Amino acid sequence: MTCCNLSRLHQETERTDQAIQLAETAVNICRRLGATRRLGNGMYVLGLAYAQADRLDDATAQLSEALGNFHENQQRFWEGQAHVRLAEMHLRAHRADTAANHAEQALVALRESGGDRFRATALTVLGKALSQIGQTRRARVCWREGTPHFYVFGRAGQ
Repeated sequence: MTCCNLSRLHQETERTDQAIQLAETAVNICRRLGATRRLGNGMYVLGLAYAQADRLDDATAQLSEALGNFHENQQRFWEGQAHVRLAEMHLRAHRADTAANHAEQALVALRESGGDRFRATALTVLGKALSQIGQTRRARVCWREGTPHFYVFGRAGQ
C-alpha cells in the first residue's frame, strides 16, 4: 500500500493535508478492488491523519471501522493497535472511561501478538485513563509495568 506508506511519511513531516489525501486515496482504491484486509490498514492510517488534523470525530470513526475490519480478518496485532489509538482519541475527547475500556482491550489483543513495546504503550494509555477517572493506584501499576520497556527500546519519556 504505497499510498498508506506515503501518508505516514507526510504525517511524520507534518504535511497533514497531503497525508489525509493519500490515505483517502488508499481507502478508495481498497474499496474499489475489494481488498478487505488492506482496507483496514487504509482506514487506520486515515484515522491517524485525521487525528493529526484534530478531526477527532473523523479519526474515531475511521479507527472504529479499521478495528472492525481487523477483528473480522483476525489481525490481532492491528486490532490491538486500533484499540490503543481509539483509547488515545477518547482521552483527547475527555472520555476516560471509554479510553480505559479500549486500552484494556488492546492489552488482551496484544498479549498474543504485540510484544513488550506495544503492550507498554497500551499500559501507558491505560494508566492515563485510569488516572483521569480517579483510579490512581491501578494507574501507577500500569505505568510501573510499562515503563521498563520504554527504556529498553530507547523511548524513555515518550
